[in-house]
Amino acid sequence: MKEKLLQLNLRKKLLIWLLAIGLLPAAAVAFFVFQESSSVVVAEEEEKLTMASEAAAEGMDRWLVKRLDEIVLAAGTQDMQSGDTDTRLSLMNQIIDRDETFETVVFTEPDGIVEAHTTEENIGELDLSDRDYFKNGMNGETTISDVLTSNSTGNRIVVVASPVTASNGDITGVMSASVNFDALMERYAGSGDESSAVPILVDNQNVIQLHPQEDLIGQPVGQADISSEWQALLAGEHEEASSTTLDNSNEQLLVSASPVQDAGYSIFFLTPMEEVLAATDGLKWTVLTIIGAAVLLITGAAFLIAGRITKPIRLITERVKQVADDDLTGEDIELNQQDEIGQLATHFNRMSTRLKELIGQFDMSSRLLQDSSEQLLSNSNKSSQAITEVNASLQQVASGSEQQSVSIKESTGAMEEVSKGVQEVAGSTTSISEHAASTTEKANDGLVTMSEALDKMQSIHTSVERSNEVNQTLSARSREIENILNVITTIAEQTNLLALNAAIEAARAGEHGKGFAVVAEEVRKLAEQSRDSSSQIASIITTIQTEIQDSAVSMEQVTGEVQDGLQMTEQAKAAFQEISDYTNEVSVRLESVAATSEQMAASSQEITASFDEISAISEHNAGTSQSVASASETQLQSVEEIDALAEALNMMSKELNTIVSHFKTENEQ
Repeated sequence: MKEKLLQLNLRKKLLIWLLAIGLLPAAAVAFFVFQESSSVVVAEEEEKLTMASEAAAEGMDRWLVKRLDEIVLAAGTQDMQSGDTDTRLSLMNQIIDRDETFETVVFTEPDGIVEAHTTEENIGELDLSDRDYFKNGMNGETTISDVLTSNSTGNRIVVVASPVTASNGDITGVMSASVNFDALMERYAGSGDESSAVPILVDNQNVIQLHPQEDLIGQPVGQADISSEWQALLAGEHEEASSTTLDNSNEQLLVSASPVQDAGYSIFFLTPMEEVLAATDGLKWTVLTIIGAAVLLITGAAFLIAGRITKPIRLITERVKQVADDDLTGEDIELNQQDEIGQLATHFNRMSTRLKELIGQFDMSSRLLQDSSEQLLSNSNKSSQAITEVNASLQQVASGSEQQSVSIKESTGAMEEVSKGVQEVAGSTTSISEHAASTTEKANDGLVTMSEALDKMQSIHTSVERSNEVNQTLSARSREIENILNVITTIAEQTNLLALNAAIEAARAGEHGKGFAVVAEEVRKLAEQSRDSSSQIASIITTIQTEIQDSAVSMEQVTGEVQDGLQMTEQAKAAFQEISDYTNEVSVRLESVAATSEQMAASSQEITASFDEISAISEHNAGTSQSVASASETQLQSVEEIDALAEALNMMSKELNTIVSHFKTENEQ
């Protein structure tokens, strides 16, 4: 897939990228709109369904409570408390005639036998002692019963019951009225025309009383053939309205639950999620239409943009291909745009023009190259002549070498005597070299010693200067301290006099001089502090004296260093004395070397005659040999280089002419 994408031309690649950039965000927006719209619709439907179940539960609860209040009110009338059956029956008929929601109205004796009944055949025959609402009534409690099956009509009913009491407060029976459960459900839980919600009702005994699956009606929730999630939902305690989603037979349902507080029932409304989301179909089609229009616009814009971008690039590509085919005759590319593509066309035009100029220069260079190769071939011929001359010189060198060999044999004897003298000279020279080395070492030791002596003398000089500075500083400090001590002493004496005078004046003043006496006391304290300061100054003077003693010690150290310097100087003198002794010995050795040199000189005279002839021949051979070697090497290298260069240049000129001939220029047309 990647290779196929790379093989596409630029226009198709641009179309793909532009469509991807335009369509992917549109698809993302569409997906986001679908998701958000679905979430909003589900939330709204969930709220509506919850409000519907809550309204149904509240309406049912209010209606049952109202019916119960009516029975309670009737049970408290004198007609019901009179004890007369006909009177009671008359009131009961009036109630049922006034409110058609009641199926029957009944008064039951304490023993559970019906004494008055709107259905006369049940009077004295019907036993209701097993009913919970009867038992609650005999205990003084009002009741809204579970869903029951009427003994009279066979219909499912809900009974509201209230105890009937005598004037003395004793319970004389229970008055009850039955309400048709199905009619009640139709009134408050009916689906109506505007809602597809399906109701479910579970009574306070967790028995399913209303369900779209009729086979589940009357079954306890725990025994019903439903999933555990449904059992948990239906049997759970619902203190307030709530909603959730559950799966049922591969269908997702939105479920709301609300409690019927006084009756203890729970009512549930179910709506298929598919129907809830059906409300978004119109929005989906609208969004799809918008996306489709956007796709068309984006596609058209992509084709237009890709065409405008790739058209100038295609022109440049065709022109580049023409240049790649060695055709430089094309015209310049003209694009009226200043972007990168326009700059590319401008630079290509400049490159094409420059390339034409280079091809022309190459043509001229190839012609010059051909001329140069011809000159090189001519130089090669001249080099051949030089090599011939070299061969003649080599023959002369061979003849001179033979004569040189004879002369060398005559010089061999003389060279032996010279060799002996040279050996003696070598021995003497070795001894002289050893003594000279020893002399050098001693001289170096003397230099080092003298250098150390100089360093010591410099250190002595520095120490003396430092000691002088310290002594001068201490002397100055001592004088300053003496002056300060004199001033402090004077101040202390004056202060004592002032304190004495102040005390006298304070005594004369009596009571008025007490404050002045306090001042005099403070002045006396100041005088004491002045004396303390004098003591501190005395301590400082003692410290200065100690420093002076340290300075004396430093001077002693300087004296020791001076002595060390003297010793160093004496050692240097002894070292130089040894150097003098060794120098004398070297002189003796040099005399021996001189005698040996005289013997070598005598032998050298005999050698000189032989070497004169050798020297003349050698000089001639050397000159000739150097000329031959230089000429032969130079000419040989020149010939080889010239041949190679001439051949290379010839090939290059041919190749260059071939290359240049491939290009088509305007001058060749």
